[in-house]
Amino acid sequence: MSVMNVKSTIIRNRDASGPILSNPEVAQGLAKVVLGVNNTGHFGTDLSEAGGAIRLITVPSNARLQSLEYAMGDLGTSGLDITVWYPTSIPQGATNAPAASSAAAVISSSTFINNIAGVDTSIAWTNAFGTNATPTITRYVRPLWDMVGLATDPKIDLDLGFTIRTVVVQNGYVGLRAVYVD
Repeated sequence: MSVMNVKSTIIRNRDASGPILSNPEVAQGLAKVVLGVNNTGHFGTDLSEAGGAIRLITVPSNARLQSLEYAMGDLGTSGLDITVWYPTSIPQGATNAPAASSAAAVISSSTFINNIAGVDTSIAWTNAFGTNATPTITRYVRPLWDMVGLATDPKIDLDLGFTIRTVVVQNGYVGLRAVYVD
């Protein structure tokens, strides 16, 4: 019989001589939910071209995503990528703040699932982490800024939504839902 006793960092910190506080993003933090849903027809003709953007939610860069899900319905033969952007206005002067010229710039369109087929039938809420993002369990304990490939935490909210890969053929609904701890 084995006597091995392995403890996670959270449990080791708690059991340490003189307990060590664990980061609330991975220990006992409070979960928050953000939801964004919109009809692609509300955006005018920009979505009739590949490369159009649909920004739906904002999440703090230091947040740990518990889950990220997408849903869509009646988009014809469109293809969408889940994309992360800098906000359209970046506060300046903070430590690690990106340059103002980075405002609204794409940070990543490949961290989460991409080339989602918007078939004519509705797609229920589905895991957006996909298999194309660092395919290890450790990605679930990383803060958003690290997941999307930034070198440091910019300490700002980041926008998440969809980029049009293949033209939206008909107007339908798209949505993102994130549960996170910050």
